[in-house]
Amino acid sequence: MRLLVFLAKGFETIEFSAFIDVMGWAKTDFDCDIETVICGLNSKVVGSFNVSVLVDKTIEEVSADDYDALAIPGGFEEFGFYEEAYNEKLLDLIRQFNSQRNGLQQSA
Repeated sequence: MRLLVFLAKGFETIEFSAFIDVMGWAKTDFDCDIETVICGLNSKVVGSFNVSVLVDKTIEEVSADDYDALAIPGGFEEFGFYEEAYNEKLLDLIRQFNSQRNGLQQSA
């Protein structure tokens, strides 16, 4: 399984860390075949309370076809979360994931 985690500016650190922690434990302790890839609009994303993360890939480098799931941790408006959460590039990526899911449901 490949999980894409998109971080928008102003992301909530604890929401982001839950994905990394749970998927990390699933992979190392339970032998789950999980790859977690962190993505953002820029190579460095500054979250709430000035926590910075260097992403694995920028949004231009990813395709929904390469991932099984998309996670978008929430964030705070006062740290600029909605400036990137409603970015058209992210909305397009969400639409791509939605199209994949609808295609799978129709063929099942």
